[in-house]
Amino acid sequence: MRDIQCKVEDFNKKLLGTSTIQFTGVNLLKKLLTRPTIMPEYEILGAPVSPEEIKSAMFSIPGNKSPGPDGYNSFFFKKIWEITGDLVTAATTGKKLKQSNTTLIPKIPNAPKMSEYRPISCCNTIYKCLYEVLSLRIKQVFLHASGYFVFCANR
Repeated sequence: MRDIQCKVEDFNKKLLGTSTIQFTGVNLLKKLLTRPTIMPEYEILGAPVSPEEIKSAMFSIPGNKSPGPDGYNSFFFKKIWEITGDLVTAATTGKKLKQSNTTLIPKIPNAPKMSEYRPISCCNTIYKCLYEVLSLRIKQVFLHASGYFVFCANR
C-alpha cells in the first residue's frame, strides 16, 4: 500500500510541480474587491448564510448528482425538505462538511501507469450546497464589477 501511495505522490509532483503558483483568478478577485465601486457587494461574501439561501442553493443542485460519503444526493433533501430543511441549515456549520471520498478510476482496463487513472471525489451534499451559495455570491460581486465579464450563462 505504501508503494502505491509513493507512486501517486511522485506522479502528481511531476505533473503539478512543487513550486507555489499565483493564479490569475486570485489576482483578478483581489483587484475587483479593492475597487471602491463594488465594496458594498463585497460584504455579501462574508455575511452569514441565510436559510433561504441554503434552500435556494439546495434546490438548484440537480437531484441526480452522485451522493457524497453520507449516501444522500440533493433529491433526498429536496423531497423531504419540510423535515430536513432545518437540519441542513444547522449542518452548514458542521465539521464533517470537508469530508469527501476520493478514488482513482482507470481510464482503460488494467491501467499500468498513474497517467491512465482519473481522480474523482464525492463531496458531501451539504458541502455542495454551501459551494453553490458561495458561487452565487461571487457571481453577484463580479456582475456588479463594471468592465469585467467573468460569468457567462449557459456555458
